[in-house]
Amino acid sequence: MKNILLILVIVLVSNTFGKVSTDSLEALLPGLEDSKQVKILNELAFELCRISPEKSISYANQALELARKYQNKEQEAEALINIANIYRGSGEFDKALEYLQQAFSLSENIQYQKGMARSLTSFGAIYDYQGDYDKALENYFKALALCEKMDDKEGIGGTLMGIGIIYWYLKDNNKALDYYLQAEKAYEEGSFDHGLAAIANNIGLIYMGQEKYDKALEYYKKALSIHKKNRSGSGHSRSNFKHGCSIQQNG
Repeated sequence: MKNILLILVIVLVSNTFGKVSTDSLEALLPGLEDSKQVKILNELAFELCRISPEKSISYANQALELARKYQNKEQEAEALINIANIYRGSGEFDKALEYLQQAFSLSENIQYQKGMARSLTSFGAIYDYQGDYDKALENYFKALALCEKMDDKEGIGGTLMGIGIIYWYLKDNNKALDYYLQAEKAYEEGSFDHGLAAIANNIGLIYMGQEKYDKALEYYKKALSIHKKNRSGSGHSRSNFKHGCSIQQNG
């Protein structure tokens, strides 16, 4: 039941944030030169990774080809991570790990910290799914350190949420709640509605398990309110949420 509730809120919020974003991004492509399409293609690959994997991997492969053609190493790393996450979503973990290792090595070679952090977060998500929680935590904490160094509030929130999810799996609800509340603070500081909705749902699950029903209802209402706000077009209509996506897909 808990997993169903978690997935439900994530899907609702993901759909809210995705549609406007992909339509507007796709409209930009025809007017751009090939060298300037790479970033947009990667954004599309990311946004569609859950709702349309076929289109997502098509965009990611196009981005990878163009990034290599124009020697755009940062976008090459982003494309590799996107492809890895698509394979992870379909359960092809060996392929996912192969692409992630390429992405991490490339990012490390050029000191692209964002790519390193995204790769580490995705490594953590795979090990999390496979039940290797020690390796998952190791990668999440490395990613968290990089995100904190960059002052990347979105990345900080996503990795803290991933750490909290692991402690929730391990039935250490006090630790899980501590990391969730830290994640909530990071998302609030960065005004990332997508992350706030997801973390509000997760906090609600903790309070539900502790039979603190008033607090649980408060956080469920918060998640729903954010969803409704964005569905109506007010507030932030789009979120890159790259780190969080990697984690949340474990649902």
